[in-house]
Amino acid sequence: MEKVYQLMTEKLAGIISAADEALLDELIEEDEQVRDLWEEIRLTPKPVNNKPWLDISSFAFNSTADEPEKVYRLPLQWVAAALFLIAGCIGAWMTWRHRSGRQAATTATTAAPVPAPAENYHLSNTQLQLADGRTIDLSTSQQAISIGSNQLHTRHKSLTYTASPDMPAGINRITVPIASDYKVTLSDGSVVWLNSASTLQFPFSFSSASREITIQGEAFITIAPLAGKPFIVHLPGSTIQVLGTSFNLNSYDKNHIRVSLVNGAVNMQLGRKTIPLKPGQQAVYKETSEAVTVRPFDADDELSWREGIYHFSNASLDELSKVIPRWFGVTVVIDNPKAANTIFSGRMSRDIPLMDLLLVLKETSAVDFYFSADSTLHFK
Repeated sequence: MEKVYQLMTEKLAGIISAADEALLDELIEEDEQVRDLWEEIRLTPKPVNNKPWLDISSFAFNSTADEPEKVYRLPLQWVAAALFLIAGCIGAWMTWRHRSGRQAATTATTAAPVPAPAENYHLSNTQLQLADGRTIDLSTSQQAISIGSNQLHTRHKSLTYTASPDMPAGINRITVPIASDYKVTLSDGSVVWLNSASTLQFPFSFSSASREITIQGEAFITIAPLAGKPFIVHLPGSTIQVLGTSFNLNSYDKNHIRVSLVNGAVNMQLGRKTIPLKPGQQAVYKETSEAVTVRPFDADDELSWREGIYHFSNASLDELSKVIPRWFGVTVVIDNPKAANTIFSGRMSRDIPLMDLLLVLKETSAVDFYFSADSTLHFK
């Protein structure tokens, strides 16, 4: 299978010899496993704009509380070499995944699942649920959707509409699935850019007194200024009052909500307490302690998700294990408590195969992994 995978990569790169291509085409035609592997590799999204798809440059591992921290650094060319050496393993894993996926339907779950929100983020397409209960698939690249005498327009993962007096009342909900993102332009011209596994609740038309929406997950929001009509964003446990601005909010973990102000002004409200933010500042709210910390933030780290890139600086494996389900749709369990404290820095693209990421994590740290029969990813 290693040789087959090598031939497939050469074919995709356009450097395969005529004889090898003929051999590969014959295998694809006659062998079902090879054919399934070829289709999976061929359809895997490729990096765009020549951006590095995976870059893990360092990590640290605290083996015990009493031992000094060990720091390792891996040059990027070593990462590339390691990927080349282990590339053949990917094909074998893909074949195993194909087999285990069919077995999973008849195999009982044995590992404890990670708690998940009530929203069905495992759906394959972004969906709009209207206030009257109807559900609309927003996956078509370009379409006009009739709502009474009104129309919603979708184009390239974005939704726009023009509010009119006869637009249906009530609160609508957009749910963005795992490994995707979606833009919504509201009736006032404000833009909400939702990250994967996120939801937006909004009315088609705002009331005369205020503009209010609810976000769960992560979003970058650009608010259209409108005098006398404040914009309010409801989050788990807090509320943001906006005064014409651009900001990023992350509420995936209600015990660790982050609001990062790019420009303009934001007031974060917690009960009777109001925390003003200036551009370049980030408010971090922890529900368990009801404490708010205001600090500077790195725009590359916070906003790179809009380009399909996840930056992580001194992030623990425990933190990465919360991102992997949102980007790759797998359940993650950390078997070894020590492994949870492994620290990584780098960046990864949402388009890379999960196995590529896991193999590099393994090559650059003491962390290992395996998949249980129910396709749960375990770190050990």
